[in-house]
Order: sequence, then C-alpha cells, then structure tokens
Amino acid sequence: MGRVETTYQMLLTVDKAWQAFVSARSKGEIDGDDLDTALRQAAQKGIISESDVEALRQYDARRFDCLLTDDFEHLRAD
Repeated sequence: MGRVETTYQMLLTVDKAWQAFVSARSKGEIDGDDLDTALRQAAQKGIISESDVEALRQYDARRFDCLLTDDFEHLRAD
C-alpha cells in the first residue's frame, strides 16, 4: 500500500505536466521510441518544462513499479 500511496502523492505534484506529456504523445506530437527521448522532445517543444523531465522520469519509474506489485496469489481459490 505504501508504494501506491507515495506514487499517488508524487502524481499530485506532476499531474499537469504528466497529462500534457501523455496527451501530446497520444496525438503523435512526440515520436520518441523510449521515455527519455519522448521527454526530451516534449521539453524541446515546450509541452513540458525542462524541470519536469526528471520528475516525470521518476514518476514513471514508480508508476511502473506499482504495476509490478500486484500480488493476488493469496486470493486464489484452488
């Protein structure tokens, strides 16, 4: 639960930049093959600020980590 909560708290600080980044990427305004390239392109195009790049990189790593923490084995009925 702690991972999810800290990730959510981090999202609250980067939400505006994250939404702008995700929106631009889905519209094809950013064509980077990986996150680092896409974040740099977004900053160069003024979609996000340079100061947002590292914060978004860290948020995405935590977000991915949260996805990996799902463990429902104990709920399985065999």
